[in-house]
Amino acid sequence: MKKFQCDKCENGKITKYLHIDNGFCYKCKGTGKLNYDPDTKGHNAQENINPEIEWLEIQSEQEMIAQAELENWMHANNIEYDYH
Repeated sequence: MKKFQCDKCENGKITKYLHIDNGFCYKCKGTGKLNYDPDTKGHNAQENINPEIEWLEIQSEQEMIAQAELENWMHANNIEYDYH
């Protein structure tokens, strides 16, 4: 099987993270080689994402989280919430 150079490290070590676990690269398990080409894996999926739609989805998710937190807080404090 052909091996490809890991795109995250140099021979299994990430220089800027030497202070964390001696810079061990978990992507390639410290070998510096991958069983797949890191330049093509998932590349096509990233091209099709519209940044504006992605931003709207993130904003919508954040609003849902904020609403759920408010409802949980109100329920914990025995406060009724009126849904209009």
